[in-house]
Amino acid sequence: MTDLVFGVLLWCTFAFFMAGTVKGILGIGVPVVSVSLLSLVIGVPAAVVLLPVPILLSNLYQSLFGDQFGNTLRRFGPLIVALVIGTFVGARLLVDIDQRTLVGIVGFAVLTFAVSAHFPARMRLGKRGERWLGVPVGFLAGVLGGMTTFFGPPLIMFLFALDLEKDVFVGTISTLYLCAAVPLAFALGMFGVMGAQEYLWSTIAAAPLFLGVLIGQWLRARISQSLFRRGLLVMLLVVGVRLVYRAIA
Repeated sequence: MTDLVFGVLLWCTFAFFMAGTVKGILGIGVPVVSVSLLSLVIGVPAAVVLLPVPILLSNLYQSLFGDQFGNTLRRFGPLIVALVIGTFVGARLLVDIDQRTLVGIVGFAVLTFAVSAHFPARMRLGKRGERWLGVPVGFLAGVLGGMTTFFGPPLIMFLFALDLEKDVFVGTISTLYLCAAVPLAFALGMFGVMGAQEYLWSTIAAAPLFLGVLIGQWLRARISQSLFRRGLLVMLLVVGVRLVYRAIA
């Protein structure tokens, strides 16, 4: 029994380390990598409960040390407000809405975007499109993240279409995730999903994730912009498949 418990703890440590490494390279990937690996040894609800503190702290670190915090707040202020509102709405609707349908629709949209982005006529947004789409994208991301912790798909597609340089992308997406993670952590406690013990284990889980983030950042400095974009698209494909699977499983 002791060996089994140790094995589970070791695997959970590995799962968060791998999620942190992907996060350090791409700026995204903590929920999809960690939940996918953790669900092999613990239930999905238990895996999700471990995520709020690692998501919060890792994005706080990448946001503040990525030199994009102020720029993101100024450029995407309306999107951030909509993101926060959507997060509370999603957390409140957690037990009332048909999550499978919503998750399936978003997953299909992500897969469509990830596949189409490989073709020459890739979707690009100008300043006008950025202004008009920011608020609905932020609200949709908040609702989806409040219900599933998967804030990323709408935000990633939006930022990808803006064709941001890799370090700017990582700093920007981390700031947006941070602005969503704070209300998420608060809402989960407010609605009784997490208590003191859950917050403690979630805090402990941040340690291996941070180690992975540092290694991932070291690797990101050594890859090209084109390789970074390809890696981002691969992650989008993984996220899309994961969301569709959750909708039909």
